Amino acid sequence: MIAGIAKLGWMSPVKVVPDDVEIADGGTRQKTTIDPSEPLTNDFLAIDSYGSFKSFIETYGLIPFEPYLVKPTTLYWTEVHDDVARFTWNHLKKRICKWQKQTVELMIAKRDKSPEFQGLVERGQLRMAKKSYDQDFEAAGDDSSQYYFILASDIEDALFMQVISTEQPIELCAREDCQRPFIQHNRGRVYCSRGCKLKDHMDQETAAMKNVLRGRVNRNMKLNPKRRAEIREAITNARTVKALEKVEKDFGLAAKDAGRQPSKGESHGNST
Repeated sequence: MIAGIAKLGWMSPVKVVPDDVEIADGGTRQKTTIDPSEPLTNDFLAIDSYGSFKSFIETYGLIPFEPYLVKPTTLYWTEVHDDVARFTWNHLKKRICKWQKQTVELMIAKRDKSPEFQGLVERGQLRMAKKSYDQDFEAAGDDSSQYYFILASDIEDALFMQVISTEQPIELCAREDCQRPFIQHNRGRVYCSRGCKLKDHMDQETAAMKNVLRGRVNRNMKLNPKRRAEIREAITNARTVKALEKVEKDFGLAAKDAGRQPSKGESHGNST
């Protein structure tokens, strides 16, 4: 059945009645497709703060439904107010971290074609079966092929179903201190998130500026060893381009100033 997934969808436990449907028996459920090519899993793994969490639930239209995050189908849930979103984040962030770890484990096992992958799949299927919400499996397709439209009851199910059913390659983030797996929906993508891409580019800019400043220090023959060591330490400890610009200004390392005589207030001292 897993190999035949054509689409993913949501099945919400929130009962609703659309405007054009007469109220009867507490309402009805509305299905909303999850496109297998959309970055649901990648975006979820990028959640690391309240801001990124709120952006995620707004993008995918999710609401808290203890103890899960679900897709609402009621017209009354048009948005999640900030106080509700913040309460939800504080309440669910440990569980979200757990879901992220489970998802990463599943993705890496699939990427590496690990023998443990099938066991993880079976555990995920068992977990879904034990939930109180019924899972819908709707057959579709022609005579020569059979596909299934699978409805996930919450975000945990949706992540699981997208990872095991994706036909896109799973890669590791190119940022050395991240290495988080991601589904490569777009060919040539090498970062797991926009945040990692930005950080990596900033790190590259920082490293390049450090090299420039170190070169200016090395070429300045007027610096005594103590002062030279002090500047080198300041350059090493700087973590951003902005911090390096401050070092450049404080120590007179601008291209036009490198090698100038120090002012009285910044005496280099005598070498010993």
